[in-house]
Amino acid sequence: GFGLSVWLLTWARFTAPQLVVGALYTGRKGWAVWRTKAPWLQAARSTSLATATLCLFGAVSQISLTTNVMIFYLNIFIVAILAIPMLNERMTWLQWACSAAGFGGVVLALGPQSLAEDLRWPLLLAFGAATFAGLYTLFTRMAGKHDSIETSQVYTTLSGALLFFPFAMMNLPSEISWPLLAILCSFGLLGGIAHQFM
Repeated sequence: GFGLSVWLLTWARFTAPQLVVGALYTGRKGWAVWRTKAPWLQAARSTSLATATLCLFGAVSQISLTTNVMIFYLNIFIVAILAIPMLNERMTWLQWACSAAGFGGVVLALGPQSLAEDLRWPLLLAFGAATFAGLYTLFTRMAGKHDSIETSQVYTTLSGALLFFPFAMMNLPSEISWPLLAILCSFGLLGGIAHQFM
């Protein structure tokens, strides 16, 4: 209703949590919270989340939301499959069965006919969103072996905030009201809480 571009909203979705979480943990732990033992892993983690979001928004603009959600739930299997080589983990047959049942439930609830109706190239964007979200989950687990939760938190949304900045600036509205600014800032609180749970 505010006439904002997807680029501006995407940038705000990353920047507001970055500012809130960055200020919170820097205030509590000092600048040491930014020292990472795995900088490339943190960069891969943050960039995977940014790429997943970009693919997800691109897919939503092209295919139905139900189809998008259905495909996004494939990240459960992507995490399970890639955890074998990346984390040296194994799943039992019961865990595989539960994962398959969960995905089957999503397909059943949303209606498998929506996938058949939307069978075209934007499905690759939805699959990309699922893949990069799965990689983000795996990289988060891997980063936990090297860095504290606080250090991982300050890097979670950094790539998205930096990568989407120029596109957001090219799509600024002519004026930004205080209610709009409050809405954009609320992304910081909600996004920060969500990433803390992750």
